[in-house]
Amino acid sequence: MSLTYMDIATIASMLNLDIAEDFFKRALDLNENNHLVLYAYSLHFNFKGEYHKAIEIAHKLLTKTELSRKDLQYTYGNLGIFYKNISDWHKSELYQTKSLNIAIELGDAVGQIKANNNIAVLLNNKENYTKAFDILSEMLPCLDIEIDKEDNTKEKNDLRILKSDLLTNIVISLKRIAEYSKTDSVKMDNLDKALRYINEAIDISEMLENDVKIITNYGNASNVYKQLNQFEKCEKLLEKALERSIKSKNSKFIALCKYNLAVLYSDIGKLDLAEKLCKEALSLKSTLNDRLISDIYYTLAVIAKEQNSDKFESYCILAHSLYKKLNLDKSISKINTLKLK
Repeated sequence: MSLTYMDIATIASMLNLDIAEDFFKRALDLNENNHLVLYAYSLHFNFKGEYHKAIEIAHKLLTKTELSRKDLQYTYGNLGIFYKNISDWHKSELYQTKSLNIAIELGDAVGQIKANNNIAVLLNNKENYTKAFDILSEMLPCLDIEIDKEDNTKEKNDLRILKSDLLTNIVISLKRIAEYSKTDSVKMDNLDKALRYINEAIDISEMLENDVKIITNYGNASNVYKQLNQFEKCEKLLEKALERSIKSKNSKFIALCKYNLAVLYSDIGKLDLAEKLCKEALSLKSTLNDRLISDIYYTLAVIAKEQNSDKFESYCILAHSLYKKLNLDKSISKINTLKLK
C-alpha cells in the first residue's frame, strides 16, 4: 500500500497537483523508513523549488542502512543538484564528486556521464565555462555509444533526454565563451556551434514531447539568437517557452522565461516592459537560486541607468552583494563597468 500511495504521489508531482504532498505523507505514515518514498519525496520538493526541504529529506535518506551503493550514488548526485540550486558551490561539488567516484567504482558508464554533466553545470554557474565545455565535449561521444547499444525503448529515450541536457549545457558554455571572446570571428564561431547543438537538443525534446526540456531548450536557443541580434526569433521562442511554462504551472520556468524576455526588451529599448517583467520574475524568487536573482537585479540596474532612475544604485548594491557572495568575479566586473558608463 505504501508504494501505491508513492506511485500516486509521484504522478501527482509530475503533473504539479496539490495532492502530491498528501500522498507522500500517507506513504511515509505506513513506512517512514521507505527509502524509495524518501527519494521520490526529495525530488518532489526540488521540482517545486523548495530546495531546503529537498536537501533535508535527502540527508534523512542517507541515514538508512539499507541503501545500496547505487542508491548512494543517486542520492549523492541529487544532493549535488539540490545544493547547486541554493548556490552552495562547495557542497554541490562535494556530493557530485562522491556520486562520480561511486559510478567509477561500479563501472557505471551512464552514471559517470550524469555526474560529469552535473559537475559541468556547476562549473558553468561558477563562470568556469571553458572547463565545463571540455568535460561536456568529452562526455557527448561516450553517451552516443550508450544510446546506440541500448535496445530498451524507455531506457534509450531516457538516455536521449540526458543527451538533450548535455547539449543544452554545452550551449550555455559556448554562449558565455562567446560573450567574453576578444574577436568577432571567435564569437561568431562559438555562437554558430551553439546554434547547431541547441537545435539538436530541441529536436530530441520535441520528439520525446518532454515539456521541461522543450522549455529549457527554447530558452537557451532564444539566448543564442539574441546574441546574434536576431531579436524576432528570440522573442518568438521565449513566448512559446513562457506559454508552455504557464500551461505546466511551473513557477521556476515562468520566472526564467519572464526574465529572459526582460533582458531582450532591455536590449531593444522596451525598458518599461523589461522592468515590469523583471519585477514579475522577482515575485517568484522563492523558486529561484541566488545566481538568477543576482542577474535579475543586474538587469534592473541596467534598465534604471537607461531611465536615469534613482533606483540604479540600490539595484547595483543588491546585484554586487549576491555576486560577491557567489564569488562571481566576471559578474562583479560587469557591475563595476556599468557604474563607470
